[in-house]
Amino acid sequence: RDHPLGLVEVLPQNGFYDYKHKYTEGMTEYRFPAQVEPAVENEIGHAAEIAFTACGCRDFARIDFILSCENRVFFLEINTLPGLTATSLLPKSATCSGYDFTELVCRLVAPALDRFKLARASS
Repeated sequence: RDHPLGLVEVLPQNGFYDYKHKYTEGMTEYRFPAQVEPAVENEIGHAAEIAFTACGCRDFARIDFILSCENRVFFLEINTLPGLTATSLLPKSATCSGYDFTELVCRLVAPALDRFKLARASS
């Protein structure tokens, strides 16, 4: 966890992001990076960092927001175990920061491996 990854814009057909639209390929358009104003992107990134810290998260999490038509940002949820499938948002977000899937996985497991090594060395 160095910084927020890129924003993913979720645009489901018919405007509803339900189970069918989330898990059926082709039912939702994803833009990554999201097509938002830089000020909005900065606001979301800052809010994500605050939520991450306030909730005691470590290593990684996916923090979701809804953006109104007036560019008002609303916090939705924190997902501390986001998916890593073809339709998952975290791998899409990582590509905005220049990480391919292998690099993302390495960055996700590195802190846990470091803690394991440290615990093993101190026992």
